[in-house]
Amino acid sequence: MPDRSEVTRTYVKTFPNPAPGAEISITPSGMGYWRILSLLFTFTTSVVVAARRPSLAATDGTTRFWRSTAPASIAASLAGDWCAYAGSPPWDGAGSPTLLPFPDGGLILPPGYRLGTITAAIDAGDQYSAIAALIEELLTGEGSTVDVPSFGYAPPRLA
Repeated sequence: MPDRSEVTRTYVKTFPNPAPGAEISITPSGMGYWRILSLLFTFTTSVVVAARRPSLAATDGTTRFWRSTAPASIAASLAGDWCAYAGSPPWDGAGSPTLLPFPDGGLILPPGYRLGTITAAIDAGDQYSAIAALIEELLTGEGSTVDVPSFGYAPPRLA
């Protein structure tokens, strides 16, 4: 059986900005399962007076199986960096990114699954941008003899 380095690759992937007022939506592309080790994005709110509270959620396309809500809201007319990484606790420290809790071993997304934001009180002028993730991809597919569970890829723990 090949060792882990022969069947995985780790890389940084950037994602296009969604339209203003739309949520982030990330779906594995490529040759296998994704383990998202970290996710960083900027969220800029419009001038409309209301606090917004971003959350991250994972779904299999039908059922949401994991969700993490930000420890704080963001007011109107502000921009801030938001970060989630394997094992991150919730944190809203001044002058640093707001941390969203994330599973200890990263978040596993099989092909067809989705990670996205759910933003309470999102406005049509709010904008997600500068979206980047550190991804470990377990290569699967035609010709693969990889036993997914043997590499520690198990369903994510519910937060």
